[in-house]
Amino acid sequence: MGQLGFPKTLKEFREQFAKEEDCYRYLVESRWPEGINCPRCAGKSFWRRKRRYKYICQSCGLEISPTAGTLLQDTHIAIQEWFWAAYLVATLTPGLSARQLQRQLGGVFGGDFDAGAERPAVAKAVELHLSDGVVHAASASPCHGQRQ
Repeated sequence: MGQLGFPKTLKEFREQFAKEEDCYRYLVESRWPEGINCPRCAGKSFWRRKRRYKYICQSCGLEISPTAGTLLQDTHIAIQEWFWAAYLVATLTPGLSARQLQRQLGGVFGGDFDAGAERPAVAKAVELHLSDGVVHAASASPCHGQRQ
């Protein structure tokens, strides 16, 4: 598989990620561009659970989630909201603080996300690909309460 394209305009974004399924498909293709390999048995054949969008290895039965090990794991925020958040972080100038993002998503973040964290933590939630590579959000705010 080649590099995935990421939308350059809001219209393209809404079309490309119109459904939850579109977001999960993009996440799977981003994480495993050569296809999923089972970490337990190296199997390459999987059944897909439609309801929870997880994969089950046909050889050993291991369940694999595309959100495992990411900030999306164990979140109660819909994946489409996370994609929208990542799009905002990646495209707004000068960016979006974690607190602004929390307000935009209308709630509290779960899992490992710290609402006081800087933009890089938010940007890592979903790896965004543009035609020229991966988007990296730089933090422009000072470190609060940290030794330098």
